[in-house]
Amino acid sequence: MGNDYIFAGLGASSCILVHELKRKGLLNNKKILVIDPSTKIVNDKTYCFWSKDTEEITQDFSAMASHCWSKISTDSHPPQEMGDLKYYHINSLELYNATKRILTQHRAIFLNEAVLEVGSAQQPFVVSESGTYKAQTVFDSRPPHFDKALPEDQNILQSFVGYKITLDDKALNPDACTLMDFNVPQQNHTQFVYVLPFSEHTALVELTRFGTQAISENNAAPVLHRYIEEKFGPYKLKDIERGVIPMFTDLKPPKPLPGVIPLGTRANKVKPSTGYAFKKMYAHAKSICQNESAKKEESRFRFYDRLLILILALWPHQGKPIFQRLFQVRDTAYILKFLDEKTSIWEDARMFYKLPVSIFLRSCFTFWVRKQKPSLLLFGSLLLYFVLDLFVPQIAEPVMYGLLATGLLIVGIPHGAMDHMTEALSNTKRITLSFILKYLALMSSVYMLWVLSPTIALLGFVLYSAWHFGETDVVEWNIKTPFIGLLWGALFFIALFSSHPTETQNILYLLDVNVVGLSLDVSLVYMSAIGVSFALALLFKRAQWFSLVCYLLFAQWLPLVIAFGTYFIFHHSYQGWSHLRASLGQDNVALFKNALPFNVGALALFLFFFLNPQASFEKNISLLFVFISCISFPHIFCMHRFYASRRKTQKTGDAFLSASS
Repeated sequence: MGNDYIFAGLGASSCILVHELKRKGLLNNKKILVIDPSTKIVNDKTYCFWSKDTEEITQDFSAMASHCWSKISTDSHPPQEMGDLKYYHINSLELYNATKRILTQHRAIFLNEAVLEVGSAQQPFVVSESGTYKAQTVFDSRPPHFDKALPEDQNILQSFVGYKITLDDKALNPDACTLMDFNVPQQNHTQFVYVLPFSEHTALVELTRFGTQAISENNAAPVLHRYIEEKFGPYKLKDIERGVIPMFTDLKPPKPLPGVIPLGTRANKVKPSTGYAFKKMYAHAKSICQNESAKKEESRFRFYDRLLILILALWPHQGKPIFQRLFQVRDTAYILKFLDEKTSIWEDARMFYKLPVSIFLRSCFTFWVRKQKPSLLLFGSLLLYFVLDLFVPQIAEPVMYGLLATGLLIVGIPHGAMDHMTEALSNTKRITLSFILKYLALMSSVYMLWVLSPTIALLGFVLYSAWHFGETDVVEWNIKTPFIGLLWGALFFIALFSSHPTETQNILYLLDVNVVGLSLDVSLVYMSAIGVSFALALLFKRAQWFSLVCYLLFAQWLPLVIAFGTYFIFHHSYQGWSHLRASLGQDNVALFKNALPFNVGALALFLFFFLNPQASFEKNISLLFVFISCISFPHIFCMHRFYASRRKTQKTGDAFLSASS
């Protein structure tokens, strides 16, 4: 007999949900299984929230709080009343123990094991180290896997080291806590201290860092020691609290599974710019128990989070003055209301007007450029051709061919020159003799096909190129169905070639490909491909896909070679390069150095074996086409294995990340 509920993890989000289920009577007569590798007997975390006495969260959890404060001090300003708000502190062990008591009363079974997999077939199931367990509902609070790695300079972390201290003298005001005192060394990041006094003698003094590198105990120790000594005098260190919270804003929601409900960080219930999560998780638990859809978050607050995180990542020295200015121009009650995402857009505008506007505008522009970078490269090249063709048409094509040649050397060939790093043909990540021979063997098989039957060779090239182009895009768009990638790749080539029928015929002639007797309404074929592509982009709700179809609409007025080359270099190659850079953890310079030997080899191969100086430009273009088809085949094989390996690694990593959020 299966379970009614399985909790995959027993972190804060699961604990809060258990309390809400009990209050609603939804645990009665239920068979419950809890799977978590931790026994939850250590006070490993601290949870804080602010609320009014009349709010439900106060009534439900204030009794569990170790302390609450009615006044808050910020950045050495005198303590301010919080109006009708109070700031509550809960020790995680208190929350764990209260939750385990409830679960024990309802005869829940506890398994101290790692969760290996959560899925849903005929019904939801959880795979642990001891077996597979089924349930009517699975609550999944495992830490999520970040499918899309962020640029290195945006991997912002909120890290902290806290000292639980006892003072020799009565130097604390237990009615007032301190949030964000920036009068500490910044150490090339944004750092501040908060003080939570539990009595006149005891407190938690915590140094927090917003930055790309987590703060270590060794870095924090002298800062905390000096701060405590100067503020409060001699002290005794009772315990140390430490932790790291990712401040990521690009977390994609997990794939919806029938009967599986994500919780906590996995459900995006942590505010990226602050790390506060308790109230969001509480609201989520309420909506689950009321069988309601969670309230949709205001997109503008997510945008604010992105801007702030970008500032903290790229210009960390700006963090301190921004927060200090904020505390000068707005009172504490408003700031907490803003952090609760309950302010109006008019109130937000008034606040931002009083902050350093220039840095936020700079962050806006940087965010927009980074988000649109692939499209900017693609459509920028398109615009360049149209402008040149309009005003100086005689140089339009030479300039574009020069641009494409440069792009081919910078990213086009290099993105395919990293195949040895994919470990598809070699486990050493080096260009070995074995790797070269395997690579040349795959290339030779395609070349022989061109010799024997150019028509079949061309058809094969289009098919495996369509597969590769589509696979690269659907990986970027987080679409898991391989057929969709193949379909999109095929539609791309159909639209591209059918919009350039004369040039396509010329290339086919130069390649000795016979298409006699093939008669198609190319306009109908083109519009059908465009229509289906637009429909797919709308169906899957992918803005970049939509923009690529728009590119195909404009590309019909470009020469075929320029239209394809622009797409290949400034979209496909750039995207593949980005995937390799993210997965291999290397910057552009390191990647280019790794690609250089293969780059040189590929150019030498073309110059000595394919280029014909006596032939026409058009003939050499066709020879380049054959060369690309030959060198693409092993590249596509390597990249397919690379993407498959990456998916497997992500799935395995997700399965073994079993500590609950």
